[in-house]
Amino acid sequence: MHKIYKKILFDLDNTLVDDDENRRYAIKQILLERKEAATKKRIEEFIDLDNQFWKDRVEGKIKDPYEFKSDEDKTKWVRAQRFMKYFKDISFEESVEINGMIIIGDELEKDVLGGIKNGIDSCWFNMKNIVNNSSLKPTYEINNLLELKNIL
Repeated sequence: MHKIYKKILFDLDNTLVDDDENRRYAIKQILLERKEAATKKRIEEFIDLDNQFWKDRVEGKIKDPYEFKSDEDKTKWVRAQRFMKYFKDISFEESVEINGMIIIGDELEKDVLGGIKNGIDSCWFNMKNIVNNSSLKPTYEINNLLELKNIL
C-alpha cells in the first residue's frame, strides 16, 4: 500500500527542466549573436562561472534577488512563468501543513535535506545515477521521472 500524497513540491532546475542543457544552449546563442566563437571550451567556461555563482549564492555570498520582495511580488513573478499552467495552487506561506506532502528534487544537500529537516518525505531524482555516500537518505530514489507513477 502506497502512502497518499496530496501536496507535491517539485524542484524546478534539473528536476522538471534540464537546466544544464538550457544553459549550454543559451550561452551558445548569446555567443553566436555576438559573432563570437561558440566553442565547447567557451561554453563550458561559462558553465563553470555559472556553477560558481550558484555555489556562492548557496553559501550566502550572494543575496537572492527575490529575497526582499513581498509575497505579492513573488506571486506575480511566479505566475508569469511558463510552468504555471501545470499547477493549480502555489503557496508562499511559511506555515504549510506538511501531512501528505513529498518533495521531489535532484539535490541531496538541498531538496532531500530540506525534506528531512522539515519532516517531509523526499524523493531524490538521481538521473545521473550517482552513488549516495552521504548520510542523507531520501524516502525514495528514482532515476527517471516516469518512476514517480510507482510512488504517487
